[in-house]
Amino acid sequence: MAGSMIQIEGDGGAVPVYLSVPPARSGPGVIVIQEWWGLVPHVRGVADRLAAHGFVAAAPVAGIRAQLERAGVPATFHEYPGTSHAFFNDDRPGIHDADAAERSWDRTLAFFREQLGAGA
Repeated sequence: MAGSMIQIEGDGGAVPVYLSVPPARSGPGVIVIQEWWGLVPHVRGVADRLAAHGFVAAAPVAGIRAQLERAGVPATFHEYPGTSHAFFNDDRPGIHDADAAERSWDRTLAFFREQLGAGA
């Protein structure tokens, strides 16, 4: 399943967003935060994988963490000691840490299901 690029209008103008929708065409919404080098194929792939689990996944072309903190939006961030910055990126074998990636993926899906319900 592949998503597509859309534009979302906001206070600061239009923001490009990669949007991936599950086969049911609806589901709880999640935001996929891109790595510092942008909306690369791996980030789009993560959105597609989340959609395959029943979530509507949006990956905006923007920095989100600082915006969440400034806006006072509750957020949970986990650290994985001993890993590189992009340990989840399985497109980069020299950086990818399969154990940490699996742990973070399972933790993410469990959090989404607990907080948002639904999902496969």
